[in-house]
Amino acid sequence: MGRAEQVRPYARWQIPHYSALCDLTLRHKARWALTYEGDQAACYVATSLIEDGITVAASTPELLDAALTEFTPSPRVRAYAVDPRAAALARRSEQRLLARLIREAAAA
Repeated sequence: MGRAEQVRPYARWQIPHYSALCDLTLRHKARWALTYEGDQAACYVATSLIEDGITVAASTPELLDAALTEFTPSPRVRAYAVDPRAAALARRSEQRLLARLIREAAAA
């Protein structure tokens, strides 16, 4: 029989602050796709899922979290908000809700 092959020592590559990056991903997953690019000085990168061409990068997960928390892309105009009938219906609904809340607060 031949001799057993030696176990090869594979380098184990790890993302620094991996758990912080996972937490950050969960907090911002509705608006941002987060990645780690180890060959960059600002290696924690977030790409907007809302606006094309917006990318934010930082050297630590904490800095990226602060930047993403402060930065809010402009809202998109939805079709129902442009339709005057839908907008009028929404206003009436809000007014009824507000009137009900005022009556309940006055009764309490």
